[in-house]
Amino acid sequence: MPVYRRRTQPLQGSRRIFRVKKSSRSTHSDTGNNTVRVAHITTANSLLEDAEEIAKSEKQSSSFRERVSHLELQNVELRSILPRFLLLLAPALLAFLAGYFLKQDHADFFCWWGILYLYGWAAFPLVAHFFRGFVSAGYSFSKILGVLLTTGALWLISYLKIFESFSRPMTWVMFFLLAIVSWGIPKTRNAAFSALSDNSNLAHILFEEVIFIAVLTFLCFCRGLSPIINGEEKIMDFAFMNSMLRYDGLPAKDPWLAGQPINYYYYGQYLFSYLVKMTGIRSSVGYNLSMCTAIAFPFMSAYALGQLFIDALRLKKDCKVSIHYLPFAGLLSGLCTMFFGNSHSFFYDEQSIGNKVLFWKIWKGLGVNVGNTGNFFYPNSTRFIGHNPDLYTDGLADKADWTIHEFPFYSYLISDLHAHVVSLTIVLLIIAFMFIAVYHAKHPEKALNSMCRRHNFTKDLVSEMSYIFRPEFFLCAFFLGLAQMCNYWDFLIYFVFCAMGLLVYFGRRSTFLFTFSSVLIFIFDAGAILGIYLKFSNNVFLHICLQIAVFMIAYMLSTVFPSALSRTGTAMAMLFSLSCAIALSFNYNFDMISNSIKLVDRHTSLFQFMILWLIHILVPLSLIALVVFTERHAYKRTKLPVLPAPLDLKRPDRSDAASKKHDPSRASVRSSRIATLEDDPDMSSDEIDRIVTDDTASDSDAGVIDETSDDSAFEEEEDRSAPRFLLMIIAFFKLMDYHFARFGDMLLCKFFRKRSIIDIFMVGTSIVGFMMILAPEIIYVPDIYGANNQRANTMFKFTFAGFVILSLVIAYTIFRFMAHVTKQGNLSNWGLAVSILLLVLVIMIPGHYTLRALDQRVGDIKMSRYIGLDGTAYLPDYIPGDKTFSDTSMRYQGAMAPYDEAIKWLNENEHNSVNICEAYGPSYSERCIVSAYTGLPNIVGWEVHEWLWHFHGWTNPETGEYADDPVTGSWARYLIPRHTDVQAIYTNTNSIEVSRLLKQYDIKYVICGSMELDQFGYIYYPCLEELCDRVYTSSDGSLFIYKVK
Repeated sequence: MPVYRRRTQPLQGSRRIFRVKKSSRSTHSDTGNNTVRVAHITTANSLLEDAEEIAKSEKQSSSFRERVSHLELQNVELRSILPRFLLLLAPALLAFLAGYFLKQDHADFFCWWGILYLYGWAAFPLVAHFFRGFVSAGYSFSKILGVLLTTGALWLISYLKIFESFSRPMTWVMFFLLAIVSWGIPKTRNAAFSALSDNSNLAHILFEEVIFIAVLTFLCFCRGLSPIINGEEKIMDFAFMNSMLRYDGLPAKDPWLAGQPINYYYYGQYLFSYLVKMTGIRSSVGYNLSMCTAIAFPFMSAYALGQLFIDALRLKKDCKVSIHYLPFAGLLSGLCTMFFGNSHSFFYDEQSIGNKVLFWKIWKGLGVNVGNTGNFFYPNSTRFIGHNPDLYTDGLADKADWTIHEFPFYSYLISDLHAHVVSLTIVLLIIAFMFIAVYHAKHPEKALNSMCRRHNFTKDLVSEMSYIFRPEFFLCAFFLGLAQMCNYWDFLIYFVFCAMGLLVYFGRRSTFLFTFSSVLIFIFDAGAILGIYLKFSNNVFLHICLQIAVFMIAYMLSTVFPSALSRTGTAMAMLFSLSCAIALSFNYNFDMISNSIKLVDRHTSLFQFMILWLIHILVPLSLIALVVFTERHAYKRTKLPVLPAPLDLKRPDRSDAASKKHDPSRASVRSSRIATLEDDPDMSSDEIDRIVTDDTASDSDAGVIDETSDDSAFEEEEDRSAPRFLLMIIAFFKLMDYHFARFGDMLLCKFFRKRSIIDIFMVGTSIVGFMMILAPEIIYVPDIYGANNQRANTMFKFTFAGFVILSLVIAYTIFRFMAHVTKQGNLSNWGLAVSILLLVLVIMIPGHYTLRALDQRVGDIKMSRYIGLDGTAYLPDYIPGDKTFSDTSMRYQGAMAPYDEAIKWLNENEHNSVNICEAYGPSYSERCIVSAYTGLPNIVGWEVHEWLWHFHGWTNPETGEYADDPVTGSWARYLIPRHTDVQAIYTNTNSIEVSRLLKQYDIKYVICGSMELDQFGYIYYPCLEELCDRVYTSSDGSLFIYKVK
């Protein structure tokens, strides 16, 4: 009687034993009588049936016990968590009390914070699932993730014209759908309950909410000291918001080009218009709340990232760090990223110690033109290269090199709710989810990769999905798609960042870092992605189809020639195509401004470069040195086979497989392998079972037929055999790959796998940051700003991202040195000394900008100076500038009061999105203020901005300069014709012609005030009186509003 041993899967085990015993008895019975053979078979069948029944009953019983246990555990968790929800009401009390600092804006502030708090808890299960095991379970990301998911979904619904869905009720519907889905999925709900049941997590969550309230209150208070929505591009941003608040559909109407959608990246303004519409707060207050939130959101994201990086080191046991240090790492990360500046102010502010330490006379003696080293003003730190010294103005250069290099805190000070600012809420999430994917990357359990075995192509295609298709990658693709609609520069920049993250991830997951074939495949992938983008991005459907084709080709190639590099190329193609598909609804209606690249012909001096980026270069370089010259001592890895496996170019032979099946050497090797794993104290039984199972599968792939195999397997593999010439090509590349892989392993794999995966990721992040600040020294994107500003916008966007990325590295580096462990397992004394030194330098040099700039922009921070958050309340007493009125007699205090009254009348009496006619004018002025402050589209508005948004580049064959196309450009298509038509409406004496123009642009209101008189010299009122009704007259009688009959 055979003895049956209980297994994890009794049914499969019984069948295996039945097969073996049946064969054995049949062979024995052939020499005896048939009756004995039949009896043995009957007995075996009976035993099999009994075993199946027992297994079935045990499985049902086990499943029932698991369900009951799960329900009991869930009830226990609910009983323990429900009282904790009372603690989560504590931040509401704090926010209510903090609102008193904002005086008359107390109610609006509390309502605004309340919506954000609700969003945080609606999306918390999702972030708790992805950030499980980490301190606070990623709570600080929950508000941002929730808002992005709902706004992204509503954006898609509106763009598809399912119905005009951008209404206030629909925003609440999307919120409740988010909460239902997030808390309704068992896996995410259990992750949230698990996180909340931990006292440490709950304490960190409450602490993070306190920080968010404190930061948001401080930013709102400082903004309330000077809240006006005027200057720089605030009027433009406010116009976008008001246009979307008036109109319940998408695409949004261009407030300065009536009848046309906004041809700019306005997802950021849409995101905050969504929140303003949801809360019902006045847009004049909502704008300033949005601006402060656009800084507070990324501050908390940077806080969470700084905490996450160090917590990952702690969990991986790569360093010795206490959990109590994590909030300090988060605070330093948030401050470096969102509140500190670059190094310029420390050296060029005459009140700084750095200005005296630098010894300017020595530099001047060395022939360095240091420019003006006094009279510091806070914008100087963003306009240094090419401005101080200004060689063009001084007559020392033929062309100017005026550049821009801003950073987040300067953006807060000038309070432009612009694309690059709002995009920070998106890109920091990309960094977070890419890091989570890298953190969970595991070493390959077996060295015998598909490079060294016979291919089952169909099976390999399926198995390769586990490498490429990860939820973190899909979320990164989603965020990259949003970045296309918010700030296209960030899409390209953080796609490069994702490529770095993918390389680190696949470098850990793959047996081989790179091979001969994978280098060629990666070059093909990257070249195809870039080439297709540059050539076909204007044709959105063709572009996406070609990018998907690149992904499919790359996926098949990486399946045949797998390595970290080939898989990185495949995942890059997937991210690029998916993100373009997500942004398809926007790009279909979008006329791309420019996508060409040129080489620069002017460069930054080394002196100016180091003045600007000293700390942002020094600190990351110290991290790179630490990682290069130290090792992670707890280190294990698998080795490559000594010789390549034979490349079998013939069909599998049955006798060969049978000999491998019974090869005693394989059994001994496997026994030795299991014994080695069991001796490893770090290996659990589940991990051993998984590795042994993978090894068994590997043997099966290599031609070892297990006991359940039959003859059909040979027939199936014979049918799938490839042509001999294809196998010869694959064989050649496999041979090259093997020697290339051994070379790469000797140089790189051995190095990387002796380092912490967190350190490698942060070194890669440093390299990406360096690429961003160096890119404007190599390339630029042509635009409208002319030869003297050749690389201004390019440097602005690249260095803004570089500042953010390198600031995250700075905070990590300081705590990484502090937590460095020696070979003896003790904290390093020299590491602590270096971290203290770096911390002092960071606070002194980049941190110098914060208080100095805040003092110059805002002044004394006192309760008595608080004005409020209403950004339009200034208008009645405002004195306009020369761009608004060419006539100096009109530039007096109170000149804008009639327009303020007209704006209030229109906002109170007109609730639809209708077109108006008012004076156009230059950008950065009060012209077109009625359309901006009401959201009612004007025939034509700020001309430079419309020129940019509809710019069609063209190289002048005579001068060689890059300019607007004289035929298809924005001046020829929009600006000049509309300028002529607006002037005709105000000055033409032919009522028929004026009536035609009013109908052509579907005008409902015509504004006639002092700006229109200044613009056109006179207004022919008889014509307007004939065609329109006068519905409003200002209190001083200087402004009229006519309603078209």
